[in-house]
Amino acid sequence: MLGWYFHWPSVLQLGPDWAPMQFNTALCFLLLALASLLNNHHFLARLISFVLMSIGLITLFQYIFKINTGLDQLFMEHWLFTRTSHPGRMAPNTALCFVLLSIYFAVPIKHRLSSLIIGPASGFAFGLSLMALIGYATGMSFAYGWQELTSMAVHTAFLFFIMSSALLRRQYIFWKDKPFEFIRWQTATLIPLVIFIVVGIKIPHIRTQEIFLLETAEADSELIGNRMELRLAREGAEIVFTPDHEKVLIETMKYFSSVKNYHYRLLINGKVLDADHEDYWEPIAVYDLNYEDSVIQVQLYPSDKKSQSFIRYFYFSIFIAILFAALAVWLLLTNYKRQQTLAMLATSNIRMQILFESSQFGLAILDSHLNIEQKNESFLKVIDHADINSLKEVVDNRKDYESLLDIDKKQKITVATRIKGKSVEVSLSQFGGVGERLLVCKELSSSPDKGHQTDSSNLLDITLNASGCCLCLCDEKGEIFISNSDFDDWQDSNVAAAGRVISQYIHSNDLPEFQDKFKQAIQEKNGPKALECRLSKSGTWEWCTCRITAQADLDSNQELITVNFQSIEDKRKLIRQLEQSVEKLKQANSDVEQFAYIASHDLKSPLVGIKNVSEWLIEDYSDALDEEGQDHLRMIKGRCNRMAALLDDLLIYSRTGTHELVYSDINVKALVKDVCQLHDCLNITDIQGEELHISVDKRALEIAIRNVISNALKHNTNEKKKIRVTIEEKADQAYISVEDNGEGVNEQYFDTIFLPFKTLKPRDQMEGSGMGLAITAKAVRRLRGKIDVSKSELGGLNMTISIPKQRGQL
Repeated sequence: MLGWYFHWPSVLQLGPDWAPMQFNTALCFLLLALASLLNNHHFLARLISFVLMSIGLITLFQYIFKINTGLDQLFMEHWLFTRTSHPGRMAPNTALCFVLLSIYFAVPIKHRLSSLIIGPASGFAFGLSLMALIGYATGMSFAYGWQELTSMAVHTAFLFFIMSSALLRRQYIFWKDKPFEFIRWQTATLIPLVIFIVVGIKIPHIRTQEIFLLETAEADSELIGNRMELRLAREGAEIVFTPDHEKVLIETMKYFSSVKNYHYRLLINGKVLDADHEDYWEPIAVYDLNYEDSVIQVQLYPSDKKSQSFIRYFYFSIFIAILFAALAVWLLLTNYKRQQTLAMLATSNIRMQILFESSQFGLAILDSHLNIEQKNESFLKVIDHADINSLKEVVDNRKDYESLLDIDKKQKITVATRIKGKSVEVSLSQFGGVGERLLVCKELSSSPDKGHQTDSSNLLDITLNASGCCLCLCDEKGEIFISNSDFDDWQDSNVAAAGRVISQYIHSNDLPEFQDKFKQAIQEKNGPKALECRLSKSGTWEWCTCRITAQADLDSNQELITVNFQSIEDKRKLIRQLEQSVEKLKQANSDVEQFAYIASHDLKSPLVGIKNVSEWLIEDYSDALDEEGQDHLRMIKGRCNRMAALLDDLLIYSRTGTHELVYSDINVKALVKDVCQLHDCLNITDIQGEELHISVDKRALEIAIRNVISNALKHNTNEKKKIRVTIEEKADQAYISVEDNGEGVNEQYFDTIFLPFKTLKPRDQMEGSGMGLAITAKAVRRLRGKIDVSKSELGGLNMTISIPKQRGQL
């Protein structure tokens, strides 16, 4: 940027025939550096990336639609035009690189699709910059300049190479610890890299063709020069050319260029005589003809056909590169899936081996001929013989052995047999895909006093005893054959060994319902059946929740019923205590209400007497009393009125939280109008909002609205009083806002104005008990709502009541 300002061409253009770095390019690099430094400030980095992307896209838009938006020389008027098609406009591959690199900062790296977006973008920019550097190193202009458009500068390509490499390294560090995302990023990034690697391999061949084109053009330029010299000699041209002689040169040049497929420029003494090509591109061949005192210069440029041949070959190279990239990606993904599958198989084999060796059951793996290939330690303990090598040696009973031979027709066969004098359950099941079988041997206990399964290491016993409730397993007749320790503790005996039925432990009053649920569970088998019943516990009865679940045993075709008892005695005690507390609270509320009524009535009676006496003294003895005496009597009368109002408000406050709420459909707007008419303020009240119907207790809501409007009128000293009521609904809430144009309240008192007996002015200035807003707050709380206070746009106070639209909503 400083090079453009201070006219330093050596900074902008590193070689005399090389393209300079445009001012907009330097500006975009500055923005790219800022985005990289501010990468932790996501908003700023994203904002800069959008600006950078916009500049790149606008530049590409100008190239595609051949328009000029004024962006190229918006910041600087350019004075260097080598290999520049449009003054100040960055190369199209440069603009594309800026768009690609800006994607890294625009898309959050933690986005679920970032590995498929930012990786290929950075890889594509890396490939474009690397190809440009290779082009400058080999003299292949096609690698850094697209047709006759502005070329990418060599230091621009180098900066892109450094920046894209740094961004790729950042992504590698971020994704390497996330295997699945890393392989996706690696695959997506590999595609553009492979494409440019293959294209880079093709560049020397393209360069060879370009050199051949240059040599051919040099020979053709010399040939046309010779022909022009012969034509001039034949026409007898002297030192000064006449228009006819110039016409001969032009005709010769046009004919030759059309035959050889060249664009050309013809100059005489540095002045353009004829041209069919713009002045912004370098010629591929120049020939100077010194004829007399004049210098005739022929400049040849590649034709569109020759350029198209290069483009077609380049596109063909890209197509081949894409095929190679697709093949590489396919091989990479295939290898990754293969490695992943092998890792999963290895992990599964290790887990299976651990389970096989640590199993408490006797396990053995048999081949297709039912010979034992592998057995665990538990198998040796059950069989009690180390030299057994086949299924036939394990199962002595011929009938049981023949039953197991049907394994080819079934997935699993289970038999109970005797091995070495012990009762053993033998299960044979298909295992693997090459005819292998899995043999499971489980020793059965034959001692009835130990129940069906009393080994402490047995997984079933551990599970039952860890359940934390009374649990037993029964048959379809209700006979208990397995019970956990909690159930045995409740009954002070080994229930399974006693051969009892479950109904013996159920209270007689609850037994009919229990038996019905028990039968339903067996017949329907659609989930547990639940009920509450009393279960015997050490000679007493305790309330429990009972869940009965039935399931058929596929091997024995018998019903297996699980009965689960969970004590709810503590819960029922809490419920009874809660009911007692509620009853006591109702009685206390009734007593408070009765006391408030009696106190109000008994206290108001003497107040009325005092008030009447003071009025009589004023009427009958006003002439006998001076002005001060009359003021004292009037003060007594006012204090009596205030005390009476206070007692009335106290009675209302006490009753507000005790009466039963009666919910009904209320038109809020109509209710507000009724309250305003009651206070004779409808003419100064602006009621806004649509008709809103809610389900609410009308008495409580009317008390709240009446007190809020009364407060807005009472404390408004403005001569032109104004009230605005706004009714609206948001989600499941109804909002009623009451605003006034009074003097308002200081914000520090917003939380205290709802306290009982709280007034912000002396009693002599403002008559009131200080209970109005306290009653309002209590009524709103009963409706499960709330009341908020804020400053009003009218200048006074804004009180907003919010309550649920329907009963039960919060």
